[in-house]
Amino acid sequence: MGIRTSFYIDYPMFLSAAPCDNVSVSGDMYSLVHSNRIKAVIDRKIEYIDATNFRIFACRNCLTHLTSTNEIISRNYRCESGKAFLMNNITNIIEDLSNCELRSMITGEYLVCDIYCHFCRTTLGWKYLKADSKDQAFKEGKFIIDLKKITLTT
Repeated sequence: MGIRTSFYIDYPMFLSAAPCDNVSVSGDMYSLVHSNRIKAVIDRKIEYIDATNFRIFACRNCLTHLTSTNEIISRNYRCESGKAFLMNNITNIIEDLSNCELRSMITGEYLVCDIYCHFCRTTLGWKYLKADSKDQAFKEGKFIIDLKKITLTT
């Protein structure tokens, strides 16, 4: 058996810090805004991370870290086996770009590729590559992840 190399998603910094206004660390990369929100400056964009609801999603089969609750765009999606989430970013996956296909869905047709756990190769969902209509173009580059294939880690 080979060495398992995975990226692990860590909890946001300063979860145990006392609440105060604008505490800067390491060149303004992170600063504490409130007791439960962290202001992260990444690539000149300011993102607010809700530290109270931060949870990590992992593959149900092998428990490899995949994404966090901060990456959820929408919880109102469906897939073949039931409920699914539209996610912004997912790590530790394989995108099967060799088997892209055009799928007809409720909101239109999309060019998609399946995504797999990089460790156990379980099918987790798909990635939107191209939408047929401009009003659905916001989905391009985003991921659908099947809730039956993932679990919340503790």
